Amino acid sequence: MPKGFIVTGIKQLDDALKSLEPKLARKYVKTILKHEMTPVLNAARENAPVDTGLLKSSIKMRVSKKSRNSFGIDVRIGEQDWAGQSWYGAAQEYGTSKMEGKGFLRKAYDEEKDQVKRNAIAALLAGLDQLVKTAG
Repeated sequence: MPKGFIVTGIKQLDDALKSLEPKLARKYVKTILKHEMTPVLNAARENAPVDTGLLKSSIKMRVSKKSRNSFGIDVRIGEQDWAGQSWYGAAQEYGTSKMEGKGFLRKAYDEEKDQVKRNAIAALLAGLDQLVKTAG
């Protein structure tokens, strides 16, 4: 799965988030990003090669801790690649020595990433003023 995108350099957003308690800021950002990543999740499910539906139903969105101060929102198959009941999802995505990968997760991400980023920034900015007022 792609590394994703990082939103930095928006001074108004950065200043407002720093004025909040760190737990509240993280919760707010996670909520917005999970909502805005839904189109990627839906596109991945639509793009999934389906026989039984297990692969499609195993595509989930998860919050993952990247470091002490950062996190990510991932759209992925099951808990990890090549494991569990939907292990073959990794083969469908990346390919094997005997078949070429379909790249359905990559395609979903590439199709939606620019719109998701724009929507996430707009949603964060729109709700942040209200959140700062109620928290402060």
